[in-house]
Amino acid sequence: MTIQVRKLFKEVWSNLYRHKFTYYSRAVLLQLVMTSLGVGLMKLVFQFILLTSGQENLTKDSLFSMLVNPVSLALIVLFILVMAGLIFFEFSVLTLMVYGSYQEDYFSWKSLLKNAWLSFRKLNWRQFPVFLLYLISMVPVANLGLSSILTENLFIPKFISGELTKTSLGAVAYPLALLFFSYINLRLLFTLPLTVTNDLTIWDNIKRSWKLTRKGKFKLGLVWGSFELIFTFLTLLLLTFLLIIMVLLDPQGSNLLYETIFFTGLKVLIFFFSLLSKLSIVAIMVRIIMEEKELSASILAHEKEEPKKSKVLSLLITLALLLSLVNNSLILFTVDLNPNSLTIGHRGYVSKGVENSLEGLEGAAKEGVDYVEMDILLTKDHKFVVMHDYNLKRLVGLDKQVADMTFDEVVGLPISQDGHKSKLPSFEEFVQKAKELKVKLLVELKPHGSEPDNYVDLFIAEMRRLGVDRDYKVMSLDLKVMEAIEEKAPEMDTGYVIPLQFGDFAKNKVDFFVIEDFSYNDGLVAQAQKEKKEVFVWTINEEDQMVKYLEKPVTGIITDYPNLVKKEKQELKEKNTYFDKLLRQLVTSLK
Repeated sequence: MTIQVRKLFKEVWSNLYRHKFTYYSRAVLLQLVMTSLGVGLMKLVFQFILLTSGQENLTKDSLFSMLVNPVSLALIVLFILVMAGLIFFEFSVLTLMVYGSYQEDYFSWKSLLKNAWLSFRKLNWRQFPVFLLYLISMVPVANLGLSSILTENLFIPKFISGELTKTSLGAVAYPLALLFFSYINLRLLFTLPLTVTNDLTIWDNIKRSWKLTRKGKFKLGLVWGSFELIFTFLTLLLLTFLLIIMVLLDPQGSNLLYETIFFTGLKVLIFFFSLLSKLSIVAIMVRIIMEEKELSASILAHEKEEPKKSKVLSLLITLALLLSLVNNSLILFTVDLNPNSLTIGHRGYVSKGVENSLEGLEGAAKEGVDYVEMDILLTKDHKFVVMHDYNLKRLVGLDKQVADMTFDEVVGLPISQDGHKSKLPSFEEFVQKAKELKVKLLVELKPHGSEPDNYVDLFIAEMRRLGVDRDYKVMSLDLKVMEAIEEKAPEMDTGYVIPLQFGDFAKNKVDFFVIEDFSYNDGLVAQAQKEKKEVFVWTINEEDQMVKYLEKPVTGIITDYPNLVKKEKQELKEKNTYFDKLLRQLVTSLK
């Protein structure tokens, strides 16, 4: 791959500038098709999968049941095939739209569908696993800017990345893994565009992309990065200009009509430049593909088609704009601080002490938290200690399992983290300290697999002995343990921790659910409220995410930084005009 930076930049810039409105109109229609018909079709297949497997949702617990059910397994394959077909269609549209613009040619939607089908047919039973692995490899680095509408929101959940980086090995290995996947993605960048433009299979195009990017990677990155910088600068410049106009027209920020119109304009602007960002890399690749003559005979022989002015397209774009105006108006009018939202310190307050330590508990109490989340494990002699990890190596430096040690051997061990030092407390010590500080606990049970048959009875007896069975909330990743506690001690407030979920909550016999940000959607809260159950989200550490959930009807937010939640709550109370709400929504959109 030979790249002349100046020439390539000039050609791509000229192409994007001359065809910007064509790109925008067709991209709007593509977005509508993918997010309505495409996503709707995938949801329909997903519901069939749940129905045939007798499940209410997809979690780590229900996945096995689906995989061993032949009908569900076949539907899972169909689901992936549908997603693959939609992705091929999307990239066929983008690639051929750009190729046609370079050639002053035009590809009708009929031609685009035909080419997408021809590309999709390359996915035989041998090529399909290759394509699936290719998609999976794109997730860790958020697709490096070349994401499908269907996959752009896929990422590694924070509860996984967060835990990985808490160990010394993970803090080094995780960034290195991201660099590795970034490199792989860069080398395989041409895979989908090549599959659209030539007659080779996915596997052959993976090899072809690897060969193409053997040289010229730095120059490719330089051209691509230049466009990203320009679009970022222009976006920020125009956003600033529009915000100044808004302030002049509505200095109090209290006119809903003005703010809705400007909010919609800002979102259109952001969409336009994010589209140009994606198109810039597609345009760069298509230009290189053309120079490398990686074009099939059918594309080269494409008969020129005349673009038709479509009233349907104009109507759809107008309708989308009107719907956006109505939706934005509802957002600004209805979004507000949830005054009942609870703040829960995750393992205490880790900025003031070691996680799950008495000092961390005290630091969280001083910040005025409603609850402190903490973890307990059972020792070899069937007593409870406060510890998250099954192994003591990370905090104690001792490579031993808590399950293999007695209560006396574990309690009092020195623990250290991020410059803080403390001693490993017993559950009773932690409860007594919490009582002194007048802060309630959210107790997470961490079954390690070596517990006795009467594990649940031991826990209930301990909670009753300490006199907190009616005051504290209890939760676990182990649903059976929670449902057993609910049955034997109905006075206790029980919760099920769900790290990853797709679909509705199941009819579990618990009082609340704890879900990760990755799995959250408003429909889950609506369902829980209908069933008179609570919903907590974890672990919310970024300020824009705090604002998001403080304006959601969730019961509470579990966070490592209760001080920031406290600050954001206060700001939401003081800054509550439509303009303030607009700015908060804008920040979230840019993340």
